Amino acid sequence: MMIILLGLSLLFPLLLGYCIVALVLRNRTISPALERFAWAFGLGTAFLTMVMFILVLLKVPLTLANIILPCLVLLCPALFLIIKKRYPLFGLFSLSATFRSVLIADKEQGRLVYWSERTLLLAVILKIGYVFFEALIKPVVAWDAWTSWAFKARIFFIDKVPLVSYFERYPIGIKDYPLHIPFLETWIYNCLGVWNDQVVKIIFPLYFVCLLLILYYGLRRLLPRLNSLIFTFVLSALPFLTYHATISYADFPLAFYYLAGLMLLYLFMASKDKSFLLLSMLYLGCLPWVKKEGMLLLAVVLFVYLLYLFFEKDGASFKDKLLSDLKYLVVPLLLSAPWALFKTAMGIGANRDQRPYLPAFSVLAERLVNLLRISGEKMFFSGNWNILWALFFLVGAIYFWRIISSKAKYLFLTVLLNLAALAAIYLFTDSYKYLLDGTTLNRNMLTFIPSLVLCLAVGVPAALFGTERS
Repeated sequence: MMIILLGLSLLFPLLLGYCIVALVLRNRTISPALERFAWAFGLGTAFLTMVMFILVLLKVPLTLANIILPCLVLLCPALFLIIKKRYPLFGLFSLSATFRSVLIADKEQGRLVYWSERTLLLAVILKIGYVFFEALIKPVVAWDAWTSWAFKARIFFIDKVPLVSYFERYPIGIKDYPLHIPFLETWIYNCLGVWNDQVVKIIFPLYFVCLLLILYYGLRRLLPRLNSLIFTFVLSALPFLTYHATISYADFPLAFYYLAGLMLLYLFMASKDKSFLLLSMLYLGCLPWVKKEGMLLLAVVLFVYLLYLFFEKDGASFKDKLLSDLKYLVVPLLLSAPWALFKTAMGIGANRDQRPYLPAFSVLAERLVNLLRISGEKMFFSGNWNILWALFFLVGAIYFWRIISSKAKYLFLTVLLNLAALAAIYLFTDSYKYLLDGTTLNRNMLTFIPSLVLCLAVGVPAALFGTERS
C-alpha cells in the first residue's frame, strides 16, 4: 500500500508539470516523451511547493486536502485548455521510436558504434540503479541534511505549525534556507500518512534520472547519439555527484535546476524557439527557491543572456531585443520574489559568515593564495571531478578563438563567472573558514558541474571542428 501511495504522491506533481510544459510548448516544439517527463518532474515539484508556501503564508494547515484543492483549481482549467487545443501532453508518440532505436541496429552506423552506444546506455542504467539502491537503503543520516531540510519537513508534517511560528519556536537549522525540499518531503509524508524519512529520499534519485535525461536529449538536438551518450555517461559517473544524489542535500537538486535552465537557454540560442526560452526562465526562477546560492546562479545566467542579446547580430538593436524578451526575463524574478519578500518581512538576513566586507590587503592576499591552492587541489586531484576541469581549461586555452566565434562561448563564460562568484564568496566573507576546513568548496562546485559537462559537450566539437549544430 505504501508503494501505491508513494507512486500517487509522485504522479500528482508530475501531472502538474506536464500541464505547464504542454501549455508552454503547445504544438510548436516536438519533445520526446522521456525528455518531457524530465521537464515535467522538475517544474511540477517546484510548482507544488510554491503553492504550499502560499498556503502557509495564508496560515492554512498543510493537510493533504488543503494542498490538493488549490492545485486542482489550477489544474482542471489547464487540462481543459490542453484538451480543447489538442496540445500534446505526454509526447508518447516518440516512445516506440526510442525503444526501436535502442533494440534495433542501424546498418549505416556500423557495429562498433552500435555496441558502443548500447554499452554506454547499460552503464548509465546500472549507475541509476546504484543511486536508487544507495538512497533508499537508509534514512537521512547526514547532519546538515537533517537539520537544514529533513527536520523542517518533519515539523511541518507532524506539528503543522504556521511558518512564522516555526521560525519562532525552532532555532535548529539555517533560517534563510529556502523551503522547496522540506515542502516536497512534507507533501510525500502527507500522501503516505506517516513520517518515513527513508522512502521520501526517492525524490533525489528521480532528480538524478531527470538530470541525465535533460542532458542527453538536449545534446541529441545538437550532437550525434554516440557523443550525447558519452557525455551523459561522464556525468553519471562522477563520484561526488552520484554521492549527493543519495544523501538528501539541496545542492544536487539545485544542480539539476541549473542544468535544466542553462540547457534550455542554450537550445533557445541555437534554435530561436521562444518555447525553450520560457521553459528556461521557469527553471531558472526555481533556483532561489531550492537553495539560497541559487540567487547567485540566477544572476550569472541573466547577465550572460544580456551579453548574448548585446553581441549577437540578428538585425535588431540591443534595446529592441531586450524589450522583446523582457516578458521572459521577468519570469524568474517573479518566481523568486515571494521567498525574498518573506525573508525581508521576517527580518531573516544572511548568516554572519556570509555578510560581505572588504578585508585588509594582507588578509585578502593570504586568502587568494589559499583559495588558488585549495581550489586547484580539489579541481584537479581530490575533488572527484575526473579530468573535467583539466579538459575545460585545456580546450579553452588552445581553441580560444574558435570558441569565441561560436555560441559555446556563452557556456564557457557561465562556468568562469560561476567560479568568479564562488571565489568572491570566499575572499570577501567569513565563509573563507569553510574553504580551509574543506566543508563547502566541493558542494558549491557541484551546483554547476553538470553545466560544466554541458559546456564541454558543446564546446569540444566547436573547438575541434569550428562548427556547431542547431
